[in-house]
Amino acid sequence: MEMDEILLDSPIDWAVNPTKTSDVQRSIRMHLIKRYFKTLGKEKIDKLTVELLNLAKVHYSTKE
Repeated sequence: MEMDEILLDSPIDWAVNPTKTSDVQRSIRMHLIKRYFKTLGKEKIDKLTVELLNLAKVHYSTKE
């Protein structure tokens, strides 16, 4: 699963709903762990997850 798929399959209000935001964050983190754990390690994946989530809020969240 690619990042676009994770974010485009997410509910419309995921960026403002803490529970749904947590689900998206968990999906991003799991994707990174599956693909990059050996290369990056846990600490870098945790930091990257937060950064990717912030970028996703800007680029993928629906503004009403």
